[in-house]
Amino acid sequence: MSYPPCERPLPSARLDPVDSFSEALWLMMSTIDTEPIQETVLLVLDDARCGVGVTHVESRGPDDVVAAVDWIASTAGSTVEAAGLIVGSVRPNGGAELGDLARWAQIAELCDEAGLELLEWIVLGSSGVTCPREVSGAPPRWRC
Repeated sequence: MSYPPCERPLPSARLDPVDSFSEALWLMMSTIDTEPIQETVLLVLDDARCGVGVTHVESRGPDDVVAAVDWIASTAGSTVEAAGLIVGSVRPNGGAELGDLARWAQIAELCDEAGLELLEWIVLGSSGVTCPREVSGAPPRWRC
C-alpha cells in the first residue's frame, strides 16, 4: 500500500492540531508498519484537535472496528482531554465493504454518546483509501 504524503510536517502530539484529511491520513500512515497487518488504529485528539493518544488493536474482521471504538469511547471519552477521534482500519488484503456504512453509523453514535467528535474513519486497503463518512453523505468535519 502506498499513499501520498502530506505537504507539511507530521503534527506533533499535544502541540499541532490535525486540521485536514491529508494530515490525518499521513499521521495514520506513520503509525502503521511498513508491512501492514489487519488492525484498527485509534487517534485520540483534544479539544484543539492535537493528538493525545494512539492505540492499535489487532483485528480479526471488519466488525472489530465497532468494538475498538466502543472501548476507546468508554475509556478516553471519560477523560477531560479527549474530545475527538480519528479511526483507521487497516485491511491489507481488502478494502471498503458494503457493511462499512452501517459500521460508520454505529461508531458515530458511540462517539456522540461519549462526547467525542468522530472526525473520520479511514479505511486503508490494498485497493486504496476510502472514507465511509463520504459514502454516508455526512459532511466533512475538517477545518481546512
